[in-house]
Amino acid sequence: MSNRVVWVLAGAAIVVAAAVAGVGCGDGGEVAPTVVPATATVVAVAPTIAVATPAIAAAAVPSATVAAMATNTAVVVVSPTPITPMPLPSSPTPAPTPTQPAPVPTPTTLPAKPAPTATFGAALDADGRVLPDPDYERALTAARLRPSEWDTDFSLHTVPYSEIRFVIPRDNIPSIDSPAFVSPDEAAEWLADVEPVVALEIDGDARAYPLQILTWHEIVNDEVGGLPVAVTFCPLCNSAIAFDRRLDGELLEFGVSGNLRNSDLVMYDRQTQSWWQQFTGEGIVGEYAGRQLEHMPSLLISFADFREAHPEGKVLSRETGYTRNYGVNPYIGYDTFSGTPFLFGGNLDDRLPPVERVIAVSAGGVDAAFPLSALQEMSVVNYTLGDRDIAVF
Repeated sequence: MSNRVVWVLAGAAIVVAAAVAGVGCGDGGEVAPTVVPATATVVAVAPTIAVATPAIAAAAVPSATVAAMATNTAVVVVSPTPITPMPLPSSPTPAPTPTQPAPVPTPTTLPAKPAPTATFGAALDADGRVLPDPDYERALTAARLRPSEWDTDFSLHTVPYSEIRFVIPRDNIPSIDSPAFVSPDEAAEWLADVEPVVALEIDGDARAYPLQILTWHEIVNDEVGGLPVAVTFCPLCNSAIAFDRRLDGELLEFGVSGNLRNSDLVMYDRQTQSWWQQFTGEGIVGEYAGRQLEHMPSLLISFADFREAHPEGKVLSRETGYTRNYGVNPYIGYDTFSGTPFLFGGNLDDRLPPVERVIAVSAGGVDAAFPLSALQEMSVVNYTLGDRDIAVF
């Protein structure tokens, strides 16, 4: 995956700093937990927001998905120490003196889970292209993925077919291929200030894609600032990612395959019917297996923030050509469930609740997950990840 960009959720941010000793919260000072090195090159995060330097990628996703996508990586979980309960009014605790600064929660680094034994590894030729798997038919049949409905070269794949799960027929969740837009003032009639939108700006063309619409369609094929892009959102992973739709001089159009891998949207392109992992932008099945889409810098922010920054911008219209309950969440309760997440078939990582939201950062072959619950207590974490000094707010 590209490591050029960063994705931010609900006011949490990642800042790359040449020196972070001066970045802190109150008297907390610098926090530097031990980094667990990665065990492979697979990157398990979904980047989407531009930063000043091109060496960091991040996403805010439920930790169950992070654990699933990180079977070949080490994930460092930063969490605060338990907070001492507030004393009763009858026995107040004296305020700390200026020479004794108040303590702040201290992060702890939990051990990375060992990677499971690999059951499949794609063979590559001298140019790094995926070679046909001679035994693919048996694995494909066992996975029940309905190959007869696809014009796809299933002999080319980079992941085990056992990891891909058929859920609904192709395009039952329809992508938006001819998007219409309205002004921010018009959108304010049905879009609340606090609602999240995916904001994308290219060459002065600023557009917002409300999650209340993306939740029902998951993919918008669009052109922003003259550049063909796919704006994608997986509601099961809370991952909002934009991609350049050009590859090898060909313009691709993406749809929803109806399959999931590690509870994440599997997209397909309508030109070659190759399958793509939304979380990483990697081709996993078909002619483009092993290829990588280029991530486009985007933001997940409130509509109010977008409207203030881009009063002349464009907002995806509810006039999509489809009848859907926009504004009603079809996955209500999913992100508050403490058990096994709906449609998740992998091994749960018990270091955090399954749908805990985290800021995930990858740099220098090392991955780290920062739970938002910890950031609520700590406000800021200064951290050295690989060879990068970062501050997470």
